[in-house]
Amino acid sequence: MDILQRTDDCDPSPKVNYSFTLIFRRPNETLFPMIPVLIFWVHITAGVYLFVKKYYEETLSEAFMTIGFAAIVFTAGWTFSSFAVGLTFGPKGLGPILNNDSLSLILLTILEAIFYKVWFRNPKERETADA
Repeated sequence: MDILQRTDDCDPSPKVNYSFTLIFRRPNETLFPMIPVLIFWVHITAGVYLFVKKYYEETLSEAFMTIGFAAIVFTAGWTFSSFAVGLTFGPKGLGPILNNDSLSLILLTILEAIFYKVWFRNPKERETADA
């Protein structure tokens, strides 16, 4: 179906078809790239939270170092999870919704949540866990 259609032969100007086919073409083109976008949004929100928390608790340089540390963990973790998902599920993943990028970002988010829960816990919780 063409986006531009003529209404009749006498009218030289094309008429734009604003049907729902422009919004919902194929599942993997419009709706499902939102999984990685949502995961990136969660990471950006967590980065802002960590920056503000470290800035108020300590110093500005400590806040920037925390963001740098989180960026290194994100890039290295995404490389590792991408490799693991590629070996486990093949080149196409589980289909158009859960492709390799989506699966690797979901795995990365789960592993990062566990890692940051342990890394950024309160000093009182660290003492009780170590004892």
